[in-house]
Amino acid sequence: MSKKVTLNVFIYLLISFIGKVVNGQNQYFIDGHVDLENKSLIISQTLTFKNPSNKSLEKIYLSDWANSYEGTKSPLVKHLANQFNRSFYLSSKSKLGFTNIESLSCNNNKLKWSRIKGQLDLIEITLEKPLKAEEKITIYLNYQIKIPDDKFTGYGINSNNRIFFRDFFISLNPFINDEWILQSNLGLRDNSNISSNYLINWTYPESYNLVSNLNQIDIPKSLKNGYISTLWMASDLSSPEFIFDEEDNFKTISTELISILKSNGIIAKIAGREKTPFSIWKKMQNKKISLEQLSDIIGFRILLNNVDDCYKTLGVFHSKYPAIPFKFKDYISTPKINKYQSIHTAIIGPKKQRVE
Repeated sequence: MSKKVTLNVFIYLLISFIGKVVNGQNQYFIDGHVDLENKSLIISQTLTFKNPSNKSLEKIYLSDWANSYEGTKSPLVKHLANQFNRSFYLSSKSKLGFTNIESLSCNNNKLKWSRIKGQLDLIEITLEKPLKAEEKITIYLNYQIKIPDDKFTGYGINSNNRIFFRDFFISLNPFINDEWILQSNLGLRDNSNISSNYLINWTYPESYNLVSNLNQIDIPKSLKNGYISTLWMASDLSSPEFIFDEEDNFKTISTELISILKSNGIIAKIAGREKTPFSIWKKMQNKKISLEQLSDIIGFRILLNNVDDCYKTLGVFHSKYPAIPFKFKDYISTPKINKYQSIHTAIIGPKKQRVE
């Protein structure tokens, strides 16, 4: 009986999710399983693309950035080598990552696809028939991701089996001004992906906590063999991020931050992340600073309803916690060229942790 209830709830959420789709926005429905024994992610996925141009398309291009860790010929490895990072060349094959695509289809027919020469993290699909203007196509994928060691870029799995990844799902390349943007993964957080809608169901060991920039929309459900499942959803999101961690470092601090905001009449959503040892070292080297000078080993993104609440939140935190000098930036009053708007600050927060 309980399985039927769960299925009905998922179907209802799926219908609600489809109803929220914005004109021409890409959609992703993903069922993901964390296989710790093999350090891999098992993914079943559908993606929907609407041709926004005035002409028919014969090809579709996908990003498979998890495959950029596959070997020394990828653009990511070459970029890191140019930055004097030889970690890929010195690591065993078991530390590298890759994607094994088991099936890629449309309307129960296998699609013809290949990886682009020189860009192993990009996929070219040749359609059986051209996709007309304003026409939609839904593509079905099944694949496994071998999770890379996080020492290369900060994304992946560490020695404590903590998993942090961003943009590891296969996704549509940006299609702008009637052209596909074929950009490989270079380990940069450039937010070049097109905002899309996501509905993701995860199964993972019950000993783990999961943090994401998506919204969890259900209560964790216990499964067999010590696993749980949770359902996550987001609209207008460019880059999904997930952290699987047995140590709940963020929960204590974020709970305190949310409590402080609520006591001041501010409603907010908080997502957190903690720098990896490799990314800490890399930043220390690049900026020539000591560990004590780093202010963003733990960072939180606080999402608020309006601009007034942004400035009110800033005042609340600065009155509660000591601010770290020279770390304040106001991109609301002075937006970046790409119209990015936010306020950046760093404090000595809960547990006397430096928090950005």
